[in-house]
Amino acid sequence: MSAGLRPRTWGAAFVVAFGVVVLAAAPVFAHSELERSDPPNGGMVAEGRSTFALWFTEPVSSESSTFELHTSDGRQVVVAVTASEDGFVQLKTEPLAEATYHLDWQVLSDEDGHAEQGTVEFGVGMWPVLDSSSGGGGAQPVELILRWLNLTAVLLVVGALAVSGRVLGAMGEAGRGPRRRAQLIGASAAVSAAVLGAITPFLLTPRGGASLANWMDSSLDTVATTSWGRLWLAREIALVVVAVALWPWAVRRAISSSRTQVAVASLAAA
Repeated sequence: MSAGLRPRTWGAAFVVAFGVVVLAAAPVFAHSELERSDPPNGGMVAEGRSTFALWFTEPVSSESSTFELHTSDGRQVVVAVTASEDGFVQLKTEPLAEATYHLDWQVLSDEDGHAEQGTVEFGVGMWPVLDSSSGGGGAQPVELILRWLNLTAVLLVVGALAVSGRVLGAMGEAGRGPRRRAQLIGASAAVSAAVLGAITPFLLTPRGGASLANWMDSSLDTVATTSWGRLWLAREIALVVVAVALWPWAVRRAISSSRTQVAVASLAAA
């Protein structure tokens, strides 16, 4: 490879990497959204009502979601929550007195682990005065940051393996030093992705007013009982295998082909 080709090669690699990031990040914007509620946002029900319902576009984890009901003056109402596999959530309370109520919800999708939050405002025996911020809500900033960091780390691993094998590997002895540095970058990125993945379920699980111990239990339940949690755990195992396959050999010498194959296979699984 001539020196004149390198800028164009790296430019093409950047374009491809950017495209992969954009395409891979697209699922971040597909959330378990609130489809409808009973009563609807801005609706009114009769005094004494004690059963309410929410319909989400994806199943939600009851262990990792919070639903808090309070009046406009801050009085909390105890809520019993039952969630089904089709995204239907039923809430039961004491018979409600006349007032304006705010139902603040934070949910974690059972299917893909997306966190979403919002508020439903309604009146009991009266029409409520709506807060302009109420409604379906949106993805939490911490979720977007975590997913972009995870994607960036994984893409660094992919890029390091590709460059060290296809580009630097073809340079022979001249590419030995740069190849080892590229592999070290890939190994560091794999470790970073694994660490980020380990803390992700804890940061995405809504804490609400729960104690630290209950929040930790809910986070572990997220991993153990939801479809997303089990897939995320498998991804973590794969990333650990990638890091173990790359790190020691990246520090000391070029990675053997068998180690590279293990890393690539595990990365594909992740």
